[in-house]
Amino acid sequence: HIIFSVCFGFCQNGIDIPPSGNDTIYATANGILDTVAYNDLIGLHVKIRHKYGFTTIYGHLKRTFIRTPHQKIHIGDPIGIMGTSG
Repeated sequence: HIIFSVCFGFCQNGIDIPPSGNDTIYATANGILDTVAYNDLIGLHVKIRHKYGFTTIYGHLKRTFIRTPHQKIHIGDPIGIMGTSG
């Protein structure tokens, strides 16, 4: 099920699509890798910039497959393994 604008002491402006644990996560669109980082809110995450100012953030990952800044990402590329970080 999809969750919109969830608030747990903070509000996000996006959509959560909760997969099963250990699922491989794939890029939804072509773009450029912006960030691979960790924070307490969304854990290990990957941020990809797309055309027209859109950004996708893949959070709560266990592991990432991409790490090189400015790396080109293609639709369907594996991003990482779903986890419970953050």
